[in-house]
Amino acid sequence: MGSTKQTERKKGALPENIQVMPASAYPLGVYGDGEDLVVSARYRGEKDCGICLFSGEEKTLVLFDASCRTGRLFSARLTGANGRFDSYLLYEDGSYFCDPYAKKIIGLEEFGKAVSEKDLRCKSVLPPYDWRGDLRPLIPYEDCVFYCLNVRGFTMADPSVKAKKRGTFLALQEKIPYLKDLGVTTVELMPIYEIHTAIPEKLIRHAVPFMDNGSLVEAKEEEKRVNLWGYQEGYYFAPRASYAYDSDSPCNECKDMIRAFHENGMEVIMQFYFAEGTSKSLMTDCIRYWVSEYHIDGIHLKSDNIPVDMIATDPMLSDIKIMTSDVSGFPSGEEHLPLYLADYSDSFIWSARHFLKGDDRSISAFADAMYGRRNGHAEIHYITNYDGFTLRDLVTYEHKRNEANGEGGTDGRYDNISWNCGVEGESRKKAVNTLRRRQILNALSFVFLSRGTPLLYAGDEAGNTQDGNNNPYCQDNPTGWTNWKGISKNGKFLAVHAYVRFLSALRKRFQTLGGSGAHKSGKRKTEASQNRLPELSFHGAEAWRPDFADNSHAFAALYMHPDGDKCLYVVYNMYWEPLTFALPDVPKHFVWRKLSDTAREAPVLPPGESLFPEKETTVCARSVQIFEAACQKKRSAKG
Repeated sequence: MGSTKQTERKKGALPENIQVMPASAYPLGVYGDGEDLVVSARYRGEKDCGICLFSGEEKTLVLFDASCRTGRLFSARLTGANGRFDSYLLYEDGSYFCDPYAKKIIGLEEFGKAVSEKDLRCKSVLPPYDWRGDLRPLIPYEDCVFYCLNVRGFTMADPSVKAKKRGTFLALQEKIPYLKDLGVTTVELMPIYEIHTAIPEKLIRHAVPFMDNGSLVEAKEEEKRVNLWGYQEGYYFAPRASYAYDSDSPCNECKDMIRAFHENGMEVIMQFYFAEGTSKSLMTDCIRYWVSEYHIDGIHLKSDNIPVDMIATDPMLSDIKIMTSDVSGFPSGEEHLPLYLADYSDSFIWSARHFLKGDDRSISAFADAMYGRRNGHAEIHYITNYDGFTLRDLVTYEHKRNEANGEGGTDGRYDNISWNCGVEGESRKKAVNTLRRRQILNALSFVFLSRGTPLLYAGDEAGNTQDGNNNPYCQDNPTGWTNWKGISKNGKFLAVHAYVRFLSALRKRFQTLGGSGAHKSGKRKTEASQNRLPELSFHGAEAWRPDFADNSHAFAALYMHPDGDKCLYVVYNMYWEPLTFALPDVPKHFVWRKLSDTAREAPVLPPGESLFPEKETTVCARSVQIFEAACQKKRSAKG
């Protein structure tokens, strides 16, 4: 666009039959109102402010006079102008810039291409969209299984998607059957609002020398970088055009995707990273817009300047999921609207990873993290996420390998609380790989059997690896893309994938796992069920006698179903030797079945092999076993 020759009308001159009149200051942005175009924007100064309207090669610069000014806002109604221009830029004192409230940005359709701000155009009048009666599923946290993904990275290496569609909203829409079959109810999307995907030079941290096997290695010259993740200031009201199969229609394609998720009974959560200095009013307006215009089901706010009071009192946001690292600051009580709040922090990671490794003094914290509910809010539980090792890398590397990021290995977490199972990096040793797969299954058990809302990071069920890079924010290549080879034909992680499906189904079938009842921190007793067994109880090698000593690495949990007709018994042995656990006494008409064992090559037992008449079980080193005792139905007597 920047190379296109354009003519400019005299400042203030408008086509025939268009007049400029003062308008209401709110809402902010540029929008159509019948035949008129309404403009309301914030400027730094008090004069020489206006809008530049584009129509093909012709541009019209319109300045606003003092009658249109309210504080630092200039608001004007351009009568008869709606539909007569195809795009616009805001203008002040010789500078053209994008409207932060623009509903679509033109010029960023190619991912990774560096584009000057002056070559962009804004568009705010969008065509109507038929939602076809779309309704949000409104799934309670306790019934959810979250799946966090990057829209581009998720399908760029997916052989099940046609090459031209990969990395788009349309490609993600095609993956709905896969996600639904996996047991996912709620997808969480890393930022999808428009940004400059090419990282500006001023934002690139220069590389520093680093040590390699004791030798000092000189830093390489900076190379072109892209932002695969999207955690930077952006055009918050516009969906990313480079994520659209049809780059001219990102808005409709994004809506099509969300509507398709809803038609399948699934939710869409959006992450918002608001840069430092972003006004609270813009944040709130942005959230309102995505909820009303795009029907999103929730928000994950990644900002230190969250407009808590504005969100808490907004009736439009009263039934969407709201997640931050700490929601305790949100007001509560009868004077405030009900909010569906959840703590979304790394607190579960640390206790779960220490216990997974077999560290001393970790068992008590792990039990509390698994079964504690703090502040009366929901909690999102995960053991891996986008910012850190993948699950496969967590059991393969103890040291990050981030040199490819160009920052001399200084970026990313240093302490990952990981264990490589005896060999750093990939290994051909069968014993090492068997242990690693078992540890992956154990970690998944932790997440799905906790009383929080489980979250799976994209590709962990398929053995996705980032080759030890724990911060691939700029890796728009196989390192940063989800790797699907592990669940291809004869893939090495097909059993892991099947185990996730099993855990999701078990969680759906067994309501107590969702923790619908508040479980107070520091207490390990819950209400008794109809069969006089508590809803949740803890056990050790002897039933009803858990061992939470500093040097203990194993315990068991008994979950009673609210209906009282079945229970689950889960044994966690993170000790490096086998241990024997007694099964607790249950009502006489209950029959025990062994559902799964992470020490098995195929962890989920076939129904014909699951009957378990023994009164105790030997649990292999570093493994998890799951049992179910259910009421045996009596057969009716034959006449």
